Amino acid sequence: MTKFWRTCRLLVNPGRCVILRAVYGALRGLTVNEVVGVTGLRQPAASIYLRELAHCGLVTPIREGRSVRYVSTANSAVYGAQQIRVALLAERIQAVAQERAGVWFRFQFGEVPFLLGDEKRIAILKHLLSGGGSTLEEILLAMGCPRKTLLFHLGILMEHGLLQKRNRYRKDRYIVMPPTRKLQRMLVSLALGTYEDW
Repeated sequence: MTKFWRTCRLLVNPGRCVILRAVYGALRGLTVNEVVGVTGLRQPAASIYLRELAHCGLVTPIREGRSVRYVSTANSAVYGAQQIRVALLAERIQAVAQERAGVWFRFQFGEVPFLLGDEKRIAILKHLLSGGGSTLEEILLAMGCPRKTLLFHLGILMEHGLLQKRNRYRKDRYIVMPPTRKLQRMLVSLALGTYEDW
């Protein structure tokens, strides 16, 4: 079974996101050659990306003679695949509605897959959510990793807005901040194993 942080790591690549968007936008799914025509990616890259997305359960391959058609029916046995599919389809519907209204809509995951593409960062977020915030020393004790490594991950999470440092009782405490977009909130909730509506 693929760990969710590995799925997030796949979604960091813009090429895979373009393919995912194309497959989810096609009614009958797409073959590798159709993906190449729609996205402009090279055939070897498109083929590899589709295989990786299928392995993580975000698309399903269906053999049609000598070719394989990739459809947007996510594998329900893969953790988070169905939720990502539903969120992507909802965001696609919103994009179409806004295009018809003449509003430009930017379809994106944002920085969230990058942030969740590392086990250590997910562990830090889980720890902070369980305690309602912690000092650096408390996080160091809980994580059991070198101070430099922890500061690196905390810095990345703070830089991208998922963490905030607040001074309370003369000590800096790190707290988790909710992402702003619905799709991003869903990814964070899946990674942390919480289905809260922030």
